[in-house]
Amino acid sequence: MRLLAVFLPVLLLPGQDMPARPDAPTTRPVAPSPIRLSRTRGAHARLIVRADEVAPIRRRCGIAGDGEPESVADLARLKSHAERALAGRVDPGGLYPIAFMHLVTGVPGTPDRWTQHVERELMDAPVGVLDFDDVAVALDWCWDALDEQVRATVAERWVDVLQPLRESDNLLEHVLINPRLCHLAIAIALRDAFIVGTPQGDRVADVITAGRKYLTQHVAALVEQLGGDAPTPGIRAELECDLMLAIELWRAIEPATFEKPVRAAVGALDAYVWGDPQWPRLSCGLVHDAGQNVPRSPGEGAAPLAPALAEWLAGRTGSPVAAHLARVQRSATAVTAQADAQRTWMRLALGSRAVRPLAVQKAPLARRLGNGWVLMRSDWGPGSTVIGFDAGQAFWLANQHLDAGQFQVIRKGRLALDSGDDVEFAASAARGGEQRLGDQRGDFRTYAESTPAHNCVVLLDLRAADIRVGKQWLVVGNQRRPAVPVGPPPPDLARSARGTGRLLAFETNPIYSFARADLARAWGTGVALVYERSLLFLHDGLLLVVDRVETARPQVRAAFMLQLPAAPRIAGEPLKAELRRRMSDENAGSWTYAAEASWLDVADGGGRMFVRSLSPARRRWHIVGGPGTVLRVSRGPSAGRAYVGSSATGFEYWMTPAMMPGGVNAWYRLGNPGTLGSAFGAGSGWGRLEVESLETGGSHLFVHALAIADADIGKPPPLDVVERPNGLIVRTTMSGREYTVSLTPAEASLGRVMVRDVQTDRGVERELTSRIEPDAPLPLE
Repeated sequence: MRLLAVFLPVLLLPGQDMPARPDAPTTRPVAPSPIRLSRTRGAHARLIVRADEVAPIRRRCGIAGDGEPESVADLARLKSHAERALAGRVDPGGLYPIAFMHLVTGVPGTPDRWTQHVERELMDAPVGVLDFDDVAVALDWCWDALDEQVRATVAERWVDVLQPLRESDNLLEHVLINPRLCHLAIAIALRDAFIVGTPQGDRVADVITAGRKYLTQHVAALVEQLGGDAPTPGIRAELECDLMLAIELWRAIEPATFEKPVRAAVGALDAYVWGDPQWPRLSCGLVHDAGQNVPRSPGEGAAPLAPALAEWLAGRTGSPVAAHLARVQRSATAVTAQADAQRTWMRLALGSRAVRPLAVQKAPLARRLGNGWVLMRSDWGPGSTVIGFDAGQAFWLANQHLDAGQFQVIRKGRLALDSGDDVEFAASAARGGEQRLGDQRGDFRTYAESTPAHNCVVLLDLRAADIRVGKQWLVVGNQRRPAVPVGPPPPDLARSARGTGRLLAFETNPIYSFARADLARAWGTGVALVYERSLLFLHDGLLLVVDRVETARPQVRAAFMLQLPAAPRIAGEPLKAELRRRMSDENAGSWTYAAEASWLDVADGGGRMFVRSLSPARRRWHIVGGPGTVLRVSRGPSAGRAYVGSSATGFEYWMTPAMMPGGVNAWYRLGNPGTLGSAFGAGSGWGRLEVESLETGGSHLFVHALAIADADIGKPPPLDVVERPNGLIVRTTMSGREYTVSLTPAEASLGRVMVRDVQTDRGVERELTSRIEPDAPLPLE
């Protein structure tokens, strides 16, 4: 017997654990449950890993056969994580690696040290409130090896609290939807656990039936129309985790139809690659709409399974983008043991190491996102220029901003930035904060959500009153706000009341990236008959923004808005005191320049942007802003964080277009705001440039050139502009190449681009597309 005890571990297959004796107690004594479970045993596992998928995983890991070296090493890594977890109570989500070790290395139906720990956790842990999906998965994967009384007791405890998914549940509201998704996961684990016809069996069946309907109808429509991405980066981390769980539940219920939503969900990862400015001084990429926590990489949500997102998408879809991001995360050094464990078991379960990653340096320089945004970049080097364009994002959120058509520019700093920071809760009175509109109490988001607070064209109809919640707004010139979105999205979202526009044309090539959008729906036919915005980005550093507007009435006035991070210069000189029309001190006010043809330049961080108006010919510049005083949080975990809160006498967050008389400034103060997110500060600006059109008759053509460079560049590239009856010709030279851009805004094609290499005299000419060009296959490593 002693020899058998010595040699039994050697006789086990590699990585397999010695099974516990079947007659050995696996946990503390359990009182008998009055509920009788069904003797009919369905096949486990069901969630994430199915029963028929266990054998291939075992082969990869060397449990049966030689295995793949990297997978064998991953299993040893996971085992080390799981063994450390056995020493005490696991953190939320910690049951995943432990249960996986039993699933892959244990003997089916036989207790072992992994299931013993799972039993203790299932018996001792209270019923979960949020993110308890690992409880369901552990119950599923270990079911046949759990003590019968443990199964009955745990099943009884959970069946009493199961809540079905409802048609009114919104997948965008993490705190509300996540518990019901977890309840559905537990119901799937308990499917056929109860005798058919009992109240418990009927309750489980009802939860699964409701879940099937919700997933295949509501989640399918949302994922398809959002492309898996969030309507605001502020909820991206939570949404991507809830989608991961929802789609895995879909796979467990309807395995034949789950592939379409999971392939749509992979589009959410594009923002992490094409929107990454690759600059360490920037805490996050593009920020828009509500929220302070904008993730820089997938899986930064609070959900325990969040770190495994990239591995999951790579394994489920074969996406090279997901494989690239998963590989980047594997090489990261600052990672917690639990995050590494979650990624490791998911990698083993789905075989994501085998997916070839994206060859980033060869990837196209622009990408369409599923949520209506377009991303463009100059190159793939650190500190590259990143441009975001809202080409018609529909309304999904009650607090969504009125900013259809806005764009942002990042280059080693935020050069054309979003509206003010989201401080709805951080500056609340309960946290010692204050929010005011002028000298009256009010919500700062009244400004932050408004159209004048974004890089948009403002159409000002003096006959229209901007009303919200029965209260007169202090801002005018807002886009149309539909009713609060309720229920599933309509089939044709872009043409519904929640639509703001649609992308008309898109293309990218080594020379330029181009996008054109019809945004008239954002205003409604009572204001705008035509509103098209086009962005043509020459990758060498020049962005042309073209806005064509036909208003419903000649009296509707139009202005181009550009939010500025700091006090600008005009023609290399500070703002002229004699041109200031409103003021509180020498550093704040409103300056008016008549028909200015010079370059404005502004810098932030390591970047600089030069701005010049090319059209309309009859125009007026208003520069509104200042003083831009930097304040500091004085108390709490965010003490020392900088912000520009402004004041009643400031002009940073001026609520009315400067072409209107009167107006007030929005401002706030922070007391103890709690932990401020990574995106806080991204909207702290100095003010804005407003280009007022003085054209009459209701037709307006705005054309602006934005030259984007490093901060040490002292002047913009040469620019020659020739007006024509149907548009403009713009000529410039950058990086040894001569560009000639012919713009014809009213025609089907916006124009043509010609480029000639100065040294070789070789050139190319391309007509700007009038359609959405299909995405080329992504290059692989």
